[in-house]
Amino acid sequence: MPAFIAKGENETVLESARGQQVLLRYTSEAFEILESPNAIPILSTASRNILKISVARSSRTPNERVPVTIAALTQRSGELELWKKDFWVSTQHRESVTEWAERILNLSYQGVKQKRKVALFLNPIGGKGKAKALVQSIALPILEAAGLSVEAYETQHAKHAEMLAQDLQLDFDVIAAASGDGLIHEIINGLAVRSDAKQALRIPVVQIPTGSANGFCLNALGLENGFSIPLACLNVIKGKRLPLDICSNTQGSKRWFSYMSLAAGLMMEVDLKTEHLRWMGDARFVYGFIRGVNADKALMVQQSTTHRESRRSKANTIKDAPTEAVVIPPARNLDPDNDWVTITSGETKPMTSHDLEKARWKQGDGIWYI
Repeated sequence: MPAFIAKGENETVLESARGQQVLLRYTSEAFEILESPNAIPILSTASRNILKISVARSSRTPNERVPVTIAALTQRSGELELWKKDFWVSTQHRESVTEWAERILNLSYQGVKQKRKVALFLNPIGGKGKAKALVQSIALPILEAAGLSVEAYETQHAKHAEMLAQDLQLDFDVIAAASGDGLIHEIINGLAVRSDAKQALRIPVVQIPTGSANGFCLNALGLENGFSIPLACLNVIKGKRLPLDICSNTQGSKRWFSYMSLAAGLMMEVDLKTEHLRWMGDARFVYGFIRGVNADKALMVQQSTTHRESRRSKANTIKDAPTEAVVIPPARNLDPDNDWVTITSGETKPMTSHDLEKARWKQGDGIWYI
């Protein structure tokens, strides 16, 4: 069989354990490992799926070989999974292969810091109670294969993650939450009440979907990939910062922060009244919805139409105007003491933080401003 010849700086030649040459080829779209030009590749995956390429230290004997370990994610039966294998290079070619590996990793990571330090929060009873097993069997091997430094925090009770986040050291690159959306809610609320909240909330928070709904991942990764643990891990490894608005809510003297949605009435009960049915997975929400509709319970809400009528009037004014692109303003950093817009009851207009002490909820009474 003719020997492989590397063409260009994004190709290199290694050896298999049996001494057979293999060609490694990187493009902006794909990364491939070939045993022969016309054979099916040993590995063919998207270039973004490369996790790590590490070359062992040189042997004392010049003619000996040293291992080159390659870790990546690859598709199998429609699902991403970890792929990891050792190849070999002679000691005399180690330096050139090391330079090649560094260049390929820099291209694949696209400026993102490699070997991040991660705080991993785990709710062991998340979803169907299999969160811990899923993290140990799928998530941790991927994160470790990419060379990440992971510190795990396993929650023991409700609000535990909130307490941990309040005392968390801020030297982490990423905070990962292995659970459903509730764990992220606790983490954000813990970070937001710190004296250094603005700094704490600059640390990206990522979900590893081991919960029931996983709404955060469905929004971040899309409906098709929202339940993919390997893809969520890739987001922990290579994800780029994305600003996210946070909503401050006050009920009586209690204040909390919301990052995705607020619910009342039936949609609240669909979640909270099915906690004891976690073993059902996301099917519990369907059951809770059917049960809630059949219960036919009413929630007293006072509706304000002032803002709606104003919006309708403006819409009629520009009805025939041409459509223009709207620039979305960037998210602002959290500043709890500066001009929070508050939705409250018993008032005729939204209030700012300066009037926050006047805001009180009355039982059976509420105003929603849109």
